[in-house]
Amino acid sequence: MIEVREEDRKFLRFLWWKSDGQLLTYQHCRVVVGVNCSAFILGAVLNHHLDTVEPEDKSTADKLMNSMYVDNAVLSLDSFDKYEEFRRKSVTILARAGMELRQWEHSSVEEPRIGLLSSRCGLGTDRRICKEEPSPSRITFVLGLKWDKNLDTLSCDLSTLLPEDFKITKRGILATIARIFDPIGFTSPAVIIPKLILRET
Repeated sequence: MIEVREEDRKFLRFLWWKSDGQLLTYQHCRVVVGVNCSAFILGAVLNHHLDTVEPEDKSTADKLMNSMYVDNAVLSLDSFDKYEEFRRKSVTILARAGMELRQWEHSSVEEPRIGLLSSRCGLGTDRRICKEEPSPSRITFVLGLKWDKNLDTLSCDLSTLLPEDFKITKRGILATIARIFDPIGFTSPAVIIPKLILRET
């Protein structure tokens, strides 16, 4: 949803082959997901928009800015009422920028049907998670970690990293470490050992 200035669109050109063999040149008018600078541009646009909100929305905008990781927001609130208020206000704030804040999920830790300790959402169908739902839906992924919404716990499943026929080689160790996506750094105490082994080899 982020428009590219007309003079910069030439840097986002791509070729299109028509069925008759004719080669056409097009250019994107919006920021393309996957370009090296896309995440930076999104961050800059979000920061600018959240910095320039009305004074009555400043508290929500600051909370949203501090909980964003690229296009996801992950935060904790004290009650379900505060969650609903934050959700309503943050959706309105980003709607003014033409962005849809969606895919809301929350933990259910206070009452059987409602409650909140933590919440995540993304720029991009609204899913409400309650204790009565089947157990598989209680697990979701947040920034590379498994989030059990019923227990409100974060964990990392490393059991699938090593196949049965794993051979210990420098390349194998490097590939295994690279599979662990943990931008927050929760697994750092465990991952430091194979990194040290890799350095020694």
